[in-house]
Amino acid sequence: MKKHISLVILTLIALASVRSVAQNSYYYNYKDSVITFNIDTKKAFVEFTYSSSPQQRFSAITSVFNIDSSTQSNILNSSYNFSVLGIKDSLDEETIINDLANLKANSIILNANPALLYRGRSLAITDKFELKLKDISQTRKLDSLLYTYNDSIFYQEPWDNSIFLIGSTKASSLNSLQQANLFYNSGLFTFSEPDLLSINAMQSIPNDPYFPNQWGLQNTGQSMPNQSYQSATAGVDINVTQAWQITTGDPNISIADLDLGVDLTHPLHVASSFRV
Repeated sequence: MKKHISLVILTLIALASVRSVAQNSYYYNYKDSVITFNIDTKKAFVEFTYSSSPQQRFSAITSVFNIDSSTQSNILNSSYNFSVLGIKDSLDEETIINDLANLKANSIILNANPALLYRGRSLAITDKFELKLKDISQTRKLDSLLYTYNDSIFYQEPWDNSIFLIGSTKASSLNSLQQANLFYNSGLFTFSEPDLLSINAMQSIPNDPYFPNQWGLQNTGQSMPNQSYQSATAGVDINVTQAWQITTGDPNISIADLDLGVDLTHPLHVASSFRV
């Protein structure tokens, strides 16, 4: 009976804080400090259902936003299930947030959020956040919060079963950043942090049509239809796109590729391979 009452109280406290969080939702708690963001009024981040076609995605977006030509090309030609929207119109923050809420009502839209600005970088709010339970015996309270906010456990770390990657569903009324704050404020977690993606890094993605299959280079949790598992685990990669923000190489530097064999006639190697 006491456990039941504590779960009810926890849920009521979390629900009561929704209004205050919604009023100042673009921040998160990190190592006993608060990181705040501004909204990038020229960008937004949208995730689509995997089964939707490029034309369906294009129609859904353009029914709400006037997007730039680069975004149009990306939606129609990319094999990814997400897109960074370049918004042509000058919109205020409230209008963008309302328009994104209307866009999310479309059945093919999984996630639609404004881009955030932090220290000159533009960041995307994905549909996931990571947290660590202070006490693994409190999983029932975690389950209660998941039920309250229409969330689910996307992944549990095998090397530390108190760490979870949480996925917010389409039915979630708050985005993953807002929910990360609510979960952290419950006092149950050592940390609760949103899974933010660098838009700057995403825009340095090469036009190689097979790049999305290289989850070791950039892992967004993309579907892997030709593998025994259905999807990769977001964030488990070597952060190569972030490295490309620093440098993409120097033609004056030669790199040796020690392998069993290299196809020197491949288009990627013809102009750059060092020939013995």
